[in-house]
Amino acid sequence: MKSIISFLLCAFLSAGAFCATTIVSLRTDYLDTPLGIDEYQPRFSWQMQSDRTGAAQSAYRILVAAGEDKLAAGEYVYDTGKIVSDISVGMRYRGEVLRPVTRYFWKVQAWDENGAMIESAPSWFETGLMGLGWSRANWIGSSEVLLSKYRTFFIIDFDVQIPTGSNRAVFVYSAKDEGNYISVEINLNGNNRAQFIIRHSVEGVEHESFVEDISHIITAANKNSTHRVRLKVTTPGYHRMSFLNPEINGVRIEYRPPASAQTPPAPQFPAQSALTLAQARVQNSTAGRFTINPYPGGEYITDWARLHSIGFKQPDGERAIFSNITISEDNWDTVLYVDPVPSHDVRGANKFEVWQPYGHTSAPMLRKNVTLDKPVKSARLYVTARGIYEFYINGERVGNDYFNPGWTDYRFRIMYNTYDITSMLKQGVNGLGAMLGTGWFSDLNLFTASFVDPYGIRQSIMAKIRVTYEDGTTQTILTDGSWKCFDYGPVTRNGFQFGEDYDARKEQDGWTTGSFDDSQWKPATVFERPPASNAQRIPVWRRLRRPQGARRLDYRLF
Repeated sequence: MKSIISFLLCAFLSAGAFCATTIVSLRTDYLDTPLGIDEYQPRFSWQMQSDRTGAAQSAYRILVAAGEDKLAAGEYVYDTGKIVSDISVGMRYRGEVLRPVTRYFWKVQAWDENGAMIESAPSWFETGLMGLGWSRANWIGSSEVLLSKYRTFFIIDFDVQIPTGSNRAVFVYSAKDEGNYISVEINLNGNNRAQFIIRHSVEGVEHESFVEDISHIITAANKNSTHRVRLKVTTPGYHRMSFLNPEINGVRIEYRPPASAQTPPAPQFPAQSALTLAQARVQNSTAGRFTINPYPGGEYITDWARLHSIGFKQPDGERAIFSNITISEDNWDTVLYVDPVPSHDVRGANKFEVWQPYGHTSAPMLRKNVTLDKPVKSARLYVTARGIYEFYINGERVGNDYFNPGWTDYRFRIMYNTYDITSMLKQGVNGLGAMLGTGWFSDLNLFTASFVDPYGIRQSIMAKIRVTYEDGTTQTILTDGSWKCFDYGPVTRNGFQFGEDYDARKEQDGWTTGSFDDSQWKPATVFERPPASNAQRIPVWRRLRRPQGARRLDYRLF
C-alpha cells in the first residue's frame, strides 16, 4: 500500500514539475496565418494556455516585423509596448502602413498574474493586393450565354406564314413531353374572323384556355402574308402558373373576358423587396395578359411553367411556315438562342415535333499557357468571379473550397481569394485554366421565380498571378484578351436550384495542362471592370443607437 501511495505522489510531483504556461492560437483577423489580408489595421488574438489553476494574463505586448529575421532582430514595424490588460481578442494593428503582397511576422509577450513573462512562437499574416490593385487585369469570359430548360422568364419571337389553302399554325413551348405543354395557334377561320387560341396540356389532357379575336391584326387582305409573333413568358412566385403576353406584328393581344366571367385577379407582389435590382425588373414584367394555370387548386409546385422544349403541333392537312425563331430575355436585353434552321415548312400530320433549344452552350472554360524561365521562389494567385469559379494549374485544382468568391451584392462589392500556388508552378511551360458557374450572380439562385439573373447573365473571372523568382525578380500574369475560351465543355447546365448536368462525352482531356492544343478555342471576351474587395473574411458592422437609460454590457464579462 505504501509503495502505491509513493508511486502516485511521485507521479503527481513529476507532472507538476512540468506544468507550463504558453501563448498559443495566434490569429490575425480571427484566422490562422491568413493569406490576402486587405485590412490596413488587422486585429490580433491569442490564447493563454496553462496547467496551473488560476493562471491569467495581466499584461501583453504585440510585436510585428516585415520578416521573420527582422522579428528576431527586433526591427519592428509595430510595438505596443507593455500594456496592462487581460484582453487578448481583437487588438488592432496601429503601426507603420502595411505594404501590399507582404508577409509579416508577429509574436506576443504576455505576463501572468504573478508578473512572469511568457513569449509566444512567431506567427504570420500576408497582405493582399491592397493599394497595389489589379493593375491591367481584366474580367474575361464567354460571349455566349448558357440557356437552361428551367428558365422561367423568356421571349420567343418567330415569323409564321399560313399559305393559301391552309388556315392554322400551331406553335408549342414549355413542352416537357407530349402530354405536358403550352401551345398558341393562329386560326384564320376560313373567311371568318381570325383567332388567337391558347391551349395547355396536363398529363395528356388538352385544355383550351383562351380564344381571342385578332381580325384587327390579321385581316382578309394580309392573312396569307408573313406575320411576326412574340410570346413573352413569365411566371410568379413558385412556378405554379405561366403568364403570357403575346404580340402579332407588334400589336399586343389583349385579354377580353366574356361578359359573364370575372377578370382573374392580378398577381400580388410585396411592395418592397430585399432581393435587389433584378427582382424589381422581373416584377415589372409579370403582369401577364393571359394566365395559364395547369393546377388551379394550387395542389402542385412543379417545373411546368418553364422553357423546356419548343416546336410545332400542326393539325392534319394544315401547312405553316415558321422561320427566324429566337429566344431572348429583357432583364439584360440578351439573345439566348437563335434557331440554326432558318425555316421550317411544317405540313400537318398532328405530330408533336419539338426540340431542345438549350444545352448547346456549356459552362465557360478559359485557359492560357505561360512560360516561367527561372526557378520559382514563391507565387500567389489572386482571383475573383462574377459567378463562381474553379481554377486549375498544370492539371491540378487550386484550393479545396467551393462556390468562391461568395455572395455579395455584386453591384457594390465583389470578394476575391488568395492562394499560395508556389508548389503548383514549375520552370518552363505551365497550363492555367478556369471554369465558371452561375452561382449567385445569374440563373435562378433562389427558389422563387422572381429572382432570375439578379446581377447579370454572363459570368466572368478576373485573376492576377504574382511570381517571385529565386533571383528576386518578379513576373505578373493577368487575365486579359490573350486567354482562350471554349463554350462546349461537359457542364451543360449548372445552378444552385437545379444542380448540374454533366456530359462526359464533351470532356477536354488535359485542357489545364501546358501541353494542350487550344488552337480551336476562341479568344476570351473582355468585360467591363467593376471594383473588387477582399474575400478572406466578411465583417458585419451595424451602428446602433443606445436607448436612453440603457446600460452598455462589457463583452469581457462573457
